[in-house]
Order: sequence, then structure tokens, then C-alpha cells
Amino acid sequence: SSPDGRWTAVAIGGAQTALRVWPESGSGEPVTLDTDTVTYGPQPPAFSSDSQWLASFRKGNSLTIWSTRSWKVEATFSLKSTGRALAFAPKGTRLAVATDGEAAVWDVRTGDKVIVFPTPGSARMEGMNWSPGGRRIVTLADDGILRFWNVSDHRLVASLYLTDSGD
Repeated sequence: SSPDGRWTAVAIGGAQTALRVWPESGSGEPVTLDTDTVTYGPQPPAFSSDSQWLASFRKGNSLTIWSTRSWKVEATFSLKSTGRALAFAPKGTRLAVATDGEAAVWDVRTGDKVIVFPTPGSARMEGMNWSPGGRRIVTLADDGILRFWNVSDHRLVASLYLTDSGD
């Protein structure tokens, strides 16, 4: 859902893929932003903190920024590998992007990567998110390790090994 409570965005998989946005109020029809080029990762499309943008992946190797005012594409950026997870910073225009083999922070206005976090071996990034204050980022790789990073100096702060408890 968008931070302002106006929209819910859903990437729909299956035989008829789509990226759709529904108004939260229940009034109005959903808006279909994309169909056959939608790519899915473990996290849903991401709204910016001011609810003005929606970020999604297209064709696995492209990052798309949509305007929530017009539902038109504002920007498209190429990725080196398949996109897996997106998360806008709590404030500002930065977007955390997890792909196969990379975790990075992008400036949405310029399309520049402003931070690239070291990736362990061949681990594929599965998820990424910001702390509420925006000072830390957590990444999850397919090696089952949560890594907590300090945004200001890009330093690894802590690692948490996930285990399957069998429950």
C-alpha cells in the first residue's frame, strides 16, 4: 500500500501477468500499468515515502519508476541481472534494489547507483529493506543470512544466520 493510504499495488503472476493498482477507498477501477513484461521477486512493487512514485521490475533486467499522478513511466533504468526486491528510503529519492548478485542504493532522479554493498560469493539477493530512520539497510541472500548495513559508510554492522526451526 502507498504511504498516503490511497493505493495498493500488486504484481500478479500466472498465465496472465499484470501490474495493477487499486484505489484503497474501494471506489474506482484498478489501473493496469503493465502486462506481459512484469517480473516478480519476493517483495511487491514499492511506493516512495511521499506516494508520488511506484517502482517495479520489467523483463527482469529493467527497473521502472511510475508516476502515481498520471500512471505514466517517469524513468527506466537497466539492471545487470534479474531484479528481486525494491524498497524506497523512508525519506527522499533513494531506492534500495536487490538483484541476482548485487544489493545497491539508487538515486531515482539521476539513475545513479550511490551505494553498492559487497555480495557474499555467489549468493543471490532475495530481499532488501530500510530501517525506519533510513540509517540502516538489511539484505537477505539465498545463503540464509540477514546482513545489516550502515548506510552512511556502507559498513556491515551485523549478520544474523536464519535457521529452520522445523515448526
